[in-house]
Amino acid sequence: MDQLALKAWRQRHRLTQRQLAAFLGVTPMCVAFWEWGKRRIPPFLPLALEALDTRFK
Repeated sequence: MDQLALKAWRQRHRLTQRQLAAFLGVTPMCVAFWEWGKRRIPPFLPLALEALDTRFK
């Protein structure tokens, strides 16, 4: 997953960076840095987003 895919996922689910951060247990700046490409997206993130997909359905 890259930063563009992360941002697209978040926007598709109509979440702010702050809301996604709360769901993931990280800071909003952490989500922003992932989306800006300033920090590497951790390997757990695709699995966490898949779990959130299931929760939202």
